[in-house]
Amino acid sequence: MENDILKINIHPKGAELQQITHKSSGYEFLWQADPTVWGRHAPVLFPIVGKVKNNQLLIDGTAYPMGQHGFARDAVFSSILQNEHSARFELASNEQTDKVYPYQFTLQLGYELLGNTLKCTYDVWNTDQKPMFFGIGAHPGFNLPTANLDEYAILFANPISEERHLLSEGLFNGSSKPVFSKPGQIDLRSVLFDEDAIVLKNCPSKQLVLKQQNGNFAIGLTFDGFSDIGIWTQKNNQDYICLEPWCGYADSIDGHDDISTKPGINKLLPGEHFNRSYTLTFTCP
Repeated sequence: MENDILKINIHPKGAELQQITHKSSGYEFLWQADPTVWGRHAPVLFPIVGKVKNNQLLIDGTAYPMGQHGFARDAVFSSILQNEHSARFELASNEQTDKVYPYQFTLQLGYELLGNTLKCTYDVWNTDQKPMFFGIGAHPGFNLPTANLDEYAILFANPISEERHLLSEGLFNGSSKPVFSKPGQIDLRSVLFDEDAIVLKNCPSKQLVLKQQNGNFAIGLTFDGFSDIGIWTQKNNQDYICLEPWCGYADSIDGHDDISTKPGINKLLPGEHFNRSYTLTFTCP
């Protein structure tokens, strides 16, 4: 996909974005999956977001193996639409997904290029005869023009001051702490990620900008309909940052008794359809 401003590449594995290039300058916005650092670009998180205790998802009294962020990011999607400015990919439940997630479903990921904005859409259909429970989210990573987090800030559209929820080995430990430098603004520093991702559950502001404070580089994210937001990079890394709109989040250290009562989970009745979209707007450095 491309227009006069951006060129986009997507791989069928995970229907994952692989390239978001500013055409006139050649700047690559998307993290290029260095396997020695973080070997992904922008995985979809489904049917869970984050980690479940003991890597087991409990469904109707049975424990199913489920790695962090689920299986869709490693599944091969079918291409069902492709043209100059848009693309759509589909993953349907099958014998392999039944072994770890006993629901019949259809998942579609859509992409639409509009000027310097990329719209990303998630659609989930419950094709089963019983209620379906799931989490879903995005995990795009973005290159920083300079490898110094101190030069960047995240600015929310509203002057919020929510505390971050803290993780221990990928599970929420019940603690929280302040993260905003001032209402609506997080000044990024490497030390912020010593305690894993910055997670804001039920985030009241649905629009933010990752901005180089003394430069032109900026990435805007609008995530109406997503309940939660994660901001992450690896400990001691300053080359990239992930902006992650979520519908759902990891277990606490106490785990969950059943997926149907897991905090943050989404429910679809038979035949129902779930739709969410977020947009990314790019300003070149």
